[in-house]
Amino acid sequence: MDLNEYQEKAARTAGGFSSLEDMGQMAMAGMVEEAGECVGCLKKMRWHSDPRAKDRLLLELGDLLWYVATFFTAHGLKLGDTQWYPTVGLVNKKADGQDMEHAMNLVVLALRLCSATTRQDRMMGGWAMMSEIGMVGCLFGYTIESITAANLEKLGRRFKEGFSPEAAQAQADTVSL
Repeated sequence: MDLNEYQEKAARTAGGFSSLEDMGQMAMAGMVEEAGECVGCLKKMRWHSDPRAKDRLLLELGDLLWYVATFFTAHGLKLGDTQWYPTVGLVNKKADGQDMEHAMNLVVLALRLCSATTRQDRMMGGWAMMSEIGMVGCLFGYTIESITAANLEKLGRRFKEGFSPEAAQAQADTVSL
């Protein structure tokens, strides 16, 4: 599935917003939150030896990607137009410290994307974010395709009838990790 198709499918679970500006602001808050959760997964892998954290990272990268896609939707941009370059074949089972640096970059890039005011800045920020999501995923054996697939599967379980605040709060897809 290409990124524009993912963006369209993800938009079905975005819910109702009073305006595109409202949608964009929610997406900005979500990007920062999810980037931090990705860092948290890596912290748990490295310093807590949590065997569940790698699987959770896949879900958090998907959530982050969902917010990036929603941010692009709010600004009339197509995620597939970012011209990002996948990091194919760079899987490194032992990230040797690079994992945390790349995860911290997710937070920095989320903040930069939130402050972007022009179309060009948003596109460049999207390219950088997509590249970094791809790199973090790649370090742990995930591709953008596996991240988007896992995210859409999770959203399908959570929002069987489409978005609703009740379904969001119930988190029917959540399992104890």
